[in-house]
Amino acid sequence: MKPGNRIFTLIVSVVCFGAAYSWAGEDRIRATFKQGKVILQVNGRVTHTKKIADADPNVEGTINSIHLAENRFAFDLRYTTTAGVAVQAVFIEQPAGRLKRIWNEPTALKGDLGERVGRAVRFEDLTGDGLPETVAGTIAENVRLCQSKSLPLLFRQVYDWRKGRFRPILARRPGGTGPVDIRGYRIPLKDHRTPLVRHLSPLCVSRAAGDRQNPSLLAMPVVLTDGDPTTHWTPIPANGAGEFATFNVLSQTYGISRIGILPVSTTTGRQRFDQPQTAFLRTDDQVYHLTFPADEPNQEHPMVWFDFPQPVRTGCLSLIIESTRDSAAGPLGLAEIIALTEVDQPAGIDQLVADLNNSQLRGEAARLLEQVGEEAITRIRASWSKLDKQARRLAIDVLAKVGSAAAIDLLVEAAVGRDPIAAQNAARGITAAGDRAIPSLVSELGSDEVTRFTAAVKLLAALGSPAAIDGLAGACGKGDHHRRALLRETLAGVVGRSPQGAEHLGSLIEAVPLPAENERSLDLMRAGAESPALTIALAERVANQYQQARTFDDRYRLLGIMVQLGSDADQGRLLEAAADPDPLIRAIAISGLGRDTSGIAPVLKQALSDEAPQVRLASLESVERAGQLSTIPSELVAIATTDPWPHVRARATQGAVQLDPKIAITLLTKTIADRSATVRLAALNSAIAIADVGANRIIESRLTASDETAQIKAKAAFGAGKRCQQTALPALFDLLQKGAEPLAQHDEIATAVAAAKAIGAIGTDEAKGMLEKASRRSNPATDKAIAEALKSLGNACRQ
Repeated sequence: MKPGNRIFTLIVSVVCFGAAYSWAGEDRIRATFKQGKVILQVNGRVTHTKKIADADPNVEGTINSIHLAENRFAFDLRYTTTAGVAVQAVFIEQPAGRLKRIWNEPTALKGDLGERVGRAVRFEDLTGDGLPETVAGTIAENVRLCQSKSLPLLFRQVYDWRKGRFRPILARRPGGTGPVDIRGYRIPLKDHRTPLVRHLSPLCVSRAAGDRQNPSLLAMPVVLTDGDPTTHWTPIPANGAGEFATFNVLSQTYGISRIGILPVSTTTGRQRFDQPQTAFLRTDDQVYHLTFPADEPNQEHPMVWFDFPQPVRTGCLSLIIESTRDSAAGPLGLAEIIALTEVDQPAGIDQLVADLNNSQLRGEAARLLEQVGEEAITRIRASWSKLDKQARRLAIDVLAKVGSAAAIDLLVEAAVGRDPIAAQNAARGITAAGDRAIPSLVSELGSDEVTRFTAAVKLLAALGSPAAIDGLAGACGKGDHHRRALLRETLAGVVGRSPQGAEHLGSLIEAVPLPAENERSLDLMRAGAESPALTIALAERVANQYQQARTFDDRYRLLGIMVQLGSDADQGRLLEAAADPDPLIRAIAISGLGRDTSGIAPVLKQALSDEAPQVRLASLESVERAGQLSTIPSELVAIATTDPWPHVRARATQGAVQLDPKIAITLLTKTIADRSATVRLAALNSAIAIADVGANRIIESRLTASDETAQIKAKAAFGAGKRCQQTALPALFDLLQKGAEPLAQHDEIATAVAAAKAIGAIGTDEAKGMLEKASRRSNPATDKAIAEALKSLGNACRQ
């Protein structure tokens, strides 16, 4: 028989009628698995039957024969137990045609997801004679070899035929077919090229010294990429044959041109280390055979370099130890592995920055630039004008992740710019930079562009540190009304969520000198009035300033702060101001008195008849805020129906919801016919909110009023639909028909759209017929509203 025909890794596997068959040795041996039994036939005669006690007879299994060295045979059985567990069992042929089971383990991995481990038997040619050996070991789902479709065996043991058991081995792993031979060389340290970035990311090792075959102690070979030559990876305390380390390659765009491997020096301390002689390097699609130089390393030539014929583009790299120079010298140790790519050259950073403009390369270029660090900032700044919009977004993201003070100005410029994505990326970098970004942000508070000013305010608020509060506070009292209001509101929000921030703002307020006309002082106090931690101290300060105030503006603004302070304010000052000759002073004081009152104070009741409309309005608001309108029904009705100012009548009408329903309906029946649309709208809103049948008539009266505004009719339609008023359907249908005409006016269409929604909400059969009838002559706007109403017919009123 020719040597090439001696390899029988899998000769045949046939499953039929619940049985599995395996043939081997030119038909000399046949193994069958049937009904839970392994049957061995030698030369056509059954020599042994082995019952598998836990096998499920109703589930088919497979059995394969493997021709081993010395014309021996092993049988690999896969079956399922009665408990549903998949199992691998391995038998070997014994003299006189007997079977011996040497392995029986579940095939499934066990443990936590991502860290599961198991045990397995494989048949591998460890000696290179063309015939496999029976090899057992551990498999772990987080440990892999490049190019390998199956998980590699760890802590391998080979079956010893003489001793009848598995024993530990040191054996190389197959490097792969057709490897490319590369001889290593040494060069002086001064000629070494330093990589711009770390291209290799540790993934796994096959063994760590001292693991005692415990797979939970498997670790990533961090020491091989930590850049510290004093640390090292010792595969096993021997020559490390067959052991490996696998890495992820961070970039496949820029090919690896050279690999540097630093073995541990021959003598380190008291321990002597061996030197590697040969190794395999696997990539995604190629195998390289590395031969180390025979000379001894020294301080000037410690690292061995291997140059690839062509740049290697791969996502995976596995270094497999094949042999060492002298295993008796001590264990093998590797201190570092370096990968140099096409960009690891003086102009490499410029190339990466330029590639940000390349749609195919920009993603990986940005990821590598993140690792370059400070130098990348200088190159990005120099090339900024040449970068397109997408490249600038990526560049800002790179700068944000680098987190250097040198990039702050660019980050702030992007954060307050017009590109929302770049601004979002920059904001992350500013948040990470913290107080270092504050000077640049504060300078933007003086920008003439509102968008830049607003962005800077928001970013300072997000930082929220004492220095950020200083920046916001320093801009208070400056700019137009809108800017000052935004600063006050933002500052109030910052200190409101931080007791430390409130305390810091309090110290700033104390530091601002009097008198009250200091705009910054007023704005700071307004911001601080929103913080409960500052109200007591501010109340005293405001009272003192009010006593010194001599101008109308100062008194008015200080009273506004008292109103903000609420119950902590000086109520005596507010009562005094409620009798002030100036109506604006009286109005703001009255609004402050109504913040915390259990009844109608005489001063508030008196203010209801004040000659100034703004005072009457403030009094109504205060009484309503206190929930006390129900105690003054006659006054409220009088104001709602007789006050000369529409806004005052509207405010009184709005308060009808706090009255007894009968009184409220009587009031609304009058005000719904008010000559002012503002009052009628207030009456309609109140009617919609009152759960009384009388309110339905008020709502429907607006649907049929010929001279009513489109806005109020639309609001009445909304109310009818919200209250599910079926009695309003005729009026709603009339509005819908008018607005459904092809030549309907804009106001008629707007009212018809609201009517269609209301009819759809009511959702009765009559309502459905109305919608369908109106759609026959509809214009596009109402036709769309009718279609949407029919889709959700009656949903609102069925809830």
